[in-house]
Amino acid sequence: KIATNVAKVATKVDPEILKICNEGGDKTVRCIETLSKLFQGPFDVVKALEIEVNTTLGTVKTLFDTIVKLRNDPSTDKRAIDALDICREQYDMMLDSINQALEILPQQNFADAYNNMCSVISYNSACQEGWDESPGVVRPWDVEPLIQSTVICVDILDNIVNNHKF
Repeated sequence: KIATNVAKVATKVDPEILKICNEGGDKTVRCIETLSKLFQGPFDVVKALEIEVNTTLGTVKTLFDTIVKLRNDPSTDKRAIDALDICREQYDMMLDSINQALEILPQQNFADAYNNMCSVISYNSACQEGWDESPGVVRPWDVEPLIQSTVICVDILDNIVNNHKF
């Protein structure tokens, strides 16, 4: 089914977008859909990267708001409070890292942008550890869109930093 979705989406896409969305599976479909929907004008890999980083930023902002809302809700399971506090701190650092990446992309500082986006993955792992250490509660939000978007950014940056041709 995933291969069919990729093939279906790929037939209507700029070939340059296909070159950077080449990881396979759901991540490829999401990358193609995001970039095709948001990309305007002649293809530019840096612009594509900025679109994906901004998509990641939007996802993190939404999840951060969810964390704050849950943390402030008196009906939230008390066993989840420590995990929510850890995640609030980690997501705040994610926001900083993503904003730093967006600030340095125009200067084409791709190596530091790569490090910033890799940090997002580490911060998400630290948040997950908070849930793992909170018996009886489960993280009440889906991080898969965040992980997919962040990994797409990291993949694009890796390709740029290591001079892979698009």
